[in-house]
Amino acid sequence: MSESGEEPEETVIRETREEVGVEVGVAELVDADYFEPAAYGPHGGVTLLYRCVPISGEPGPSREADAARYARLEDVPAWFDERHERYARMAGTTRS
Repeated sequence: MSESGEEPEETVIRETREEVGVEVGVAELVDADYFEPAAYGPHGGVTLLYRCVPISGEPGPSREADAARYARLEDVPAWFDERHERYARMAGTTRS
């Protein structure tokens, strides 16, 4: 979640560091997705999907993730939500 005054690109860099311990650089904005309020309770939302490039660190557990690791898309055994698979495939096929 963005902190007050934080740009979206700054948010993705900070959140990736906090959640999985990897420093990233933002390569490009891949997509923006709007969620209707009825689908997720009384509030709608917007997801900005960025393709990032790892700079340093290895993914690992944190207080927000029980486990984290790199995986090829075809090796992911189950997706939390179909949107996550769609996002990963979109980011994986987009190149600057």
